[in-house]
Amino acid sequence: MIALRLLFFNLIKFTDLRNKFYQWIIFCQPLIFLTILYFMLKVNPAINIDKYIFAVGIISAWSFILYASGTALISEKWGGTFELILGSNTSLFRIVLTKSVCNSLIGLLNICLTILYAQIIYGFEIHTSNLILSISSLIVLIYSLISLGMVLAVLCSLFNNVFEYQNLMVFPFLILSGLFIPVNDLPLIFQPISYVIPMTWSIKSLYDSLIGIEFSYFYLLGGILISSFYFVLTYIFISKIELIFRKTNKIGVF
Repeated sequence: MIALRLLFFNLIKFTDLRNKFYQWIIFCQPLIFLTILYFMLKVNPAINIDKYIFAVGIISAWSFILYASGTALISEKWGGTFELILGSNTSLFRIVLTKSVCNSLIGLLNICLTILYAQIIYGFEIHTSNLILSISSLIVLIYSLISLGMVLAVLCSLFNNVFEYQNLMVFPFLILSGLFIPVNDLPLIFQPISYVIPMTWSIKSLYDSLIGIEFSYFYLLGGILISSFYFVLTYIFISKIELIFRKTNKIGVF
C-alpha cells in the first residue's frame, strides 16, 4: 500500500511534465513521425502501416524514458538532495523503481496517444491478428522499459555530461532492438547485443502479433527474463552504494 501511495505521489508531483522538452517528446514528436509515415504510405501503399504506427509510439516512449529515467538520480545530485535520500529510511532502490515505473507509464500513454493521433488525425486503421498477444507484448514492453530506466538511472549518474551520452543512445538502441530492421537482418556482430536488450523480445512479439505469425511464448518469456536480470543487477548495485554510504558517509562511485 505504501508503495502504491509513493507511486501515485511521484506520478503527480515529481514527473516533470512541465518541462518543454518532455512536452515536445510526448505530444509533438509522434505527429512528426506519423506525418512522415503518411507520405511513405502514399509512395508505397504496401508497407505494413500497423507495425510502423507502433514503431512511432515506441520511439517517443523510449525517448521520454531515456531522458526522464536517465536523469532520475543525476537531478537529485544537481539539486543537492541525493545525500538526503541515501540517509533517509526509504530505500534508494524503491525511489529509483518508482521513478522508472512512473516514466514507463507515461511511455505507455505515449504509445496510446500515438495510436489516437493515427486514427483521428490521419485516418489510419490498426489491425492485429492476435489481440491477446499484442496486449501481452505491450505489457512486457513496459516491464522492459522499467528495467532499462533503472539501469539508465544508475549508469547516467556516473557521468557529468549525461545529456551528450543520452543523445547518442536514442536511435542505436532502437535499431539494435529490431524496431526498424529485423534483428536477423542486422550484421552478425550486432545480433548478440540486440538480444541482451529487453525491448528486442517484446518488439518482436508485438510485430508477430500484427502480421499474423504463429504465436510463441518464447519471445515474451525472453523479455521477462532479461528484464528481471536487469532488475536484480540494479538492486545489487544500488544496495552496494547505500552500504558504502552508511559505512563511510561517502557516495563512493557517485
